[in-house]
Amino acid sequence: MLNVFRRHGEGCSLKRKRRDGRHGKGYCPTKPPCRIYVEGIDGTGKYHPPHVLKDPDAGGIVRDWNRACEIVRAMEMRTPPAPVQKPKTALSTAIAGFLALKAKRDAETQRKYANILKRLQGFCETELHTAFVDDVSFNDLVNFRNTWKEANSTQINQQTNVKAFFKYCVRADYILKNPAEQLDAIPENKAKTDPFEAEEMQRIFAALPNLTDEYGRRGEAIAKQTKAFVYVMRYTGMSIGDTTTLERSHVSGCRIRTWRKKTGEDVYGRVPPFVIEALNEAQPDCGFRGMAISVPN
Repeated sequence: MLNVFRRHGEGCSLKRKRRDGRHGKGYCPTKPPCRIYVEGIDGTGKYHPPHVLKDPDAGGIVRDWNRACEIVRAMEMRTPPAPVQKPKTALSTAIAGFLALKAKRDAETQRKYANILKRLQGFCETELHTAFVDDVSFNDLVNFRNTWKEANSTQINQQTNVKAFFKYCVRADYILKNPAEQLDAIPENKAKTDPFEAEEMQRIFAALPNLTDEYGRRGEAIAKQTKAFVYVMRYTGMSIGDTTTLERSHVSGCRIRTWRKKTGEDVYGRVPPFVIEALNEAQPDCGFRGMAISVPN
């Protein structure tokens, strides 16, 4: 609560009259009236020691009692303090921090993060004429996404990486709201791949011995490598990439490691002995990196 009072200065007749007791309270014949003072705690809890009240609009000393009451009422209202303006964060700074957070990921994942974020920074500087992460809006990200020309499966991964970046920016207090959070999902338009029918597999197996090398010879290394490649894919269900990187340590007897859990535990699948025989017949210059695998009796 604030206390408002008037102090009569030297030369004021009221100061002398009140001392002599000749006039009642409030009588001040001097013109202009004497200064008005204020003292107490305002609406924000701040203490004001006794001081001359000044008009925040006019800038002068307040002498009118009604105007003083208006100013004091405004001071006693509980007004929240003005928000502190944070400095803007540069995109380069945010990207560097995000990549540092992902430094434990594999090299390929880090490359994908760096690639899409470099494109985002270039888009912001060229199209938006800004270098700050605070200035990127939802519509800006929609326009940025419309510049992507890759396959939908690639765009899905790119959007996931962009969302992860802005989620990091929120966690790092660079921005208050994630502008990428409401980006709708990109549909997967990849055509469905149906497995081969039994008749089709028979034709593939029958064609393997007739494969020729660059000199037109049959039954050479290319035919043996292709046969082993087809057998491994057929009886393990592994992808092309996993099959081409098959190592000797991945084969144990008639079992082939098909995948590895996040805990590092290997999962094996049993295959017929003739699959192992096909691997032994293939030459080491093929994609398989583990030859001379013994076939159990």
